[in-house]
Amino acid sequence: MRVSASEVLKDWQKDFSSKPNSKEAWHLCFSMREEVNAENIYALQQSVNDLLQKHFHEYKYVKVLHIHQNNPHIHVVINKNSMLTHKKLHFKDKDSIKNFFNEMRDDFADSLNYHGDLNYHNAYKFEKTNILEKIDRTKQKENRHSYMDTISQLSKDKDIIANRKEMLQQKINNAQSDIKEYTAKKQDYIQQLKIITAYEKNYSKYQKLGYKTKQQYKSLLNSIKELNIELKSAYKNQKIYKQEIYELNKAINNLGFDFMKHRNQFAKDINDDYSNVLAKKAYLDFVMKHKKYATREQLHIVNDIQNEIRKNTLDITQSIALQNELDNALLQHLGVKSTSKSLIFTQKDITKKLQVLHSIDKNSMIDTKLLDDYKNTLQTNNIVIDKIINDKILHYESIFNDEAKLNKHHIKTLQYYFKEFQNLTSYLDSKADDKIHYKEQQLSDFTLLQTKINSFFTEHENEVKQQEKDLEQQQYYTDFIEWYIIDRKMRNIDYMRKSLHDKYKNNTLHEYLEKYDNTALVDYKVHLRLLEKEKEKQKANTQENALNKKGLER
Repeated sequence: MRVSASEVLKDWQKDFSSKPNSKEAWHLCFSMREEVNAENIYALQQSVNDLLQKHFHEYKYVKVLHIHQNNPHIHVVINKNSMLTHKKLHFKDKDSIKNFFNEMRDDFADSLNYHGDLNYHNAYKFEKTNILEKIDRTKQKENRHSYMDTISQLSKDKDIIANRKEMLQQKINNAQSDIKEYTAKKQDYIQQLKIITAYEKNYSKYQKLGYKTKQQYKSLLNSIKELNIELKSAYKNQKIYKQEIYELNKAINNLGFDFMKHRNQFAKDINDDYSNVLAKKAYLDFVMKHKKYATREQLHIVNDIQNEIRKNTLDITQSIALQNELDNALLQHLGVKSTSKSLIFTQKDITKKLQVLHSIDKNSMIDTKLLDDYKNTLQTNNIVIDKIINDKILHYESIFNDEAKLNKHHIKTLQYYFKEFQNLTSYLDSKADDKIHYKEQQLSDFTLLQTKINSFFTEHENEVKQQEKDLEQQQYYTDFIEWYIIDRKMRNIDYMRKSLHDKYKNNTLHEYLEKYDNTALVDYKVHLRLLEKEKEKQKANTQENALNKKGLER
């Protein structure tokens, strides 16, 4: 049906947003490199119709056929607002858009081949130009060297930090040894002082001492003073060293995260390279299978693809060798202090890699021994991570089952531990061999443990609420006492303040007030209500003044 542009615009205007640059429509163009004749035009039109029916059946669109040039083509403008949901066509990310257009190109090529005696396919970038491949391969090599340099530097940094940490730990040990020695000496000097003077905080006895004893007394006091200075210095150094170790531990954790990030990105690039080779190989097999129908251009591409597969396979072989080194180095960055998230992610990633390695054709050009070595590395890492997870669970369980250990930790630390514990046990529970894992870990009944921890958290929460309530009540009576002293115009203010506070602490304040001033608490409540009303009045006046000011400005 032929319609004018003004009619289309009038109809579509109802769907369009009033926002500028809102991108309400898509312009697509479908073309074919064929001569203009009835059969080719029919194939083009039917193919476009099929594609629009499949991908845009709930959207309005208009199309125009152009046959005045050598390549017949159809322009399509699509209203991106759905006729069913009235929502705009939207994609989650760039990959979704890429996949959508790739699927459309595949469908269009298939339709052209079906409706006409044609031989089209959706060409990948590597088929269109060989120069881009060379650039990509150069970038891959640069990236590979970049990963090697980065990860090598991370490992060096970790070694430097570990050495620094070891040195600081030795300094802490020395400081603790000094503190122990100085404290022992100080106690010894104090005992000597007590013996000399029968010292019981009675300084007048000093006056009765003889000259020689006084000199000895002074010497002991000076020694204690010097020891106090040394002790203060040792404690200060110990605190500084511990803070430095804390910062170094944070740095080591950050290095571990960086290492994992670069390693995983490098692994992703390898997987992408391998997928690229598989895609090329699949196309190569297809063309060779239908060689007699292939065009001269396609046969020329086949030769290029064969060369690219050889080059890419060599790159992948080198990458797998490097990845093997990285996964060997990975063990240095994993331990009991690793988070549950990093351990679970790493093990899932290892499982995925093992699946990919199992799927690689043994007859491919990739070295079989290299693949086997890499499999062994991954399997070893898998076992190590299993042990780390088991150790972490047992560590957390030992804390949760011990009342003394529970009370040693801050509640936020315990909440973090329990969250980690839940993540790890849930992960093991989701694995196929969960029963074996539970047997190895010798876990007690998880439900009972969870009930116990939840009960502990609830008790702590109730304690905190009670403390807040007590503080609030304490503040209430502190304010009351200050008001009471002023309102009743008491003379001896300091004495009365102390006396009333003591009565509050001894829970006798109410008894005192009932006996001597039974209206005091009621009067204070009235005072608080009057204060509240005054605040509300001031607030209302402030708002009214603000509105009046705004009105004058207009």
